[in-house]
Amino acid sequence: MALYDRYSDVMTGHPAFIQKVERHRQDRILGFIEKHLTRKTGIRALEVGIGIGLFARACKARGWDYTGIDRNAKMLETLGEEFNVIEGEVPPAPAQIPE
Repeated sequence: MALYDRYSDVMTGHPAFIQKVERHRQDRILGFIEKHLTRKTGIRALEVGIGIGLFARACKARGWDYTGIDRNAKMLETLGEEFNVIEGEVPPAPAQIPE
């Protein structure tokens, strides 16, 4: 996984403007999803490939219950202190994910 070992360093190394644009993009994605949900509370989000946590933070800001799955130990370690993350490949979904 050498490629993804550097991913978070590269992504967080972008200028502040680029990071702000990406945070805004994640917020818009969640806004689109939220608009189509039948319920507005108790939302659970599952992300495959956790990146640097922008989607996770956008979910958290909305009060959603976030779980991320990734196969890279460095990515899991980086976000694991703040978010529920699981090591695994998809498919199939890891055993920790309820049906």
